Amino acid sequence: MLEKAPDMIGLFIGLFLIVIISLCVLVVIIAIFWAVVKWGDKKNRSIGCLTVILFFILTIICCGYFGNRIMNSVSDLIWGFPDSPYMDSLKSVQPIDRQIPKEFFTKAGIYDYYRMPLVYPYSMNAINDLDYGYIDNEEGKIYRAEDTNKNRQVMDSIASFSFNKEILIAQRKTTVSNFRLLHFKTGEIEEFDNDSTMKIKAYQYGLDTIRPMITVDEYYTKFLKKQ
Repeated sequence: MLEKAPDMIGLFIGLFLIVIISLCVLVVIIAIFWAVVKWGDKKNRSIGCLTVILFFILTIICCGYFGNRIMNSVSDLIWGFPDSPYMDSLKSVQPIDRQIPKEFFTKAGIYDYYRMPLVYPYSMNAINDLDYGYIDNEEGKIYRAEDTNKNRQVMDSIASFSFNKEILIAQRKTTVSNFRLLHFKTGEIEEFDNDSTMKIKAYQYGLDTIRPMITVDEYYTKFLKKQ
């Protein structure tokens, strides 16, 4: 089973912190209401104000810790990309006549969004899980989190695929046009009626068609730091 960040322990801690933060916010609201209602009573007013201050500080601490855990989990994955042996082989098939942003190789996605570089400017992506993926053209992309939805999607519903520096072939989980070939240099996409015809064409571009295609999940695994 593929390891994901955060792991089960991290997930439990995250959920626990969410509950604590929610309770703290609730207590702060109640304490503020109590202090306002009992404002004329110095003792009750002091208790209410002190409770607000203490639980507000606790909320800030929990939020900071929770945010730090999220950033550490994402950072571990992102910076694991350049350290993986597979990344070295991937860089060797990149176009030498293109200026490739360093973020193309390091950006790994966030939360339930997975991103894996292919041959520039294309990337394999997945949402929620790694059962199926889609390919984006990231030409001219500025790599910020808010630009995630500005990519140009060129192929979706990818169940398995294979590629070299020239082309990518994919089997899609759809009712029509299940087999496609993407030319990295031109962006042209060819459609085929069956797997055999697609692989015959792919062989002409030097792709090893004997080796089985891999799933999106398997491709993601190649980038893990420990592999």
